[in-house]
Amino acid sequence: MGLNNRRFNITKLTVISAILVVIGDLIDLFVIYQEYHDNQNNKAGNK
Repeated sequence: MGLNNRRFNITKLTVISAILVVIGDLIDLFVIYQEYHDNQNNKAGNK
């Protein structure tokens, strides 16, 4: 039974890690979008 419990813990840690990676990627995407949007606004304001 100990092996089953270890396998479950590893699976749980893998899922948590995958969720954290996805959250980090979404944060990166939002930052990049904000920089792009700010850059477009600056270009529009300079014309």
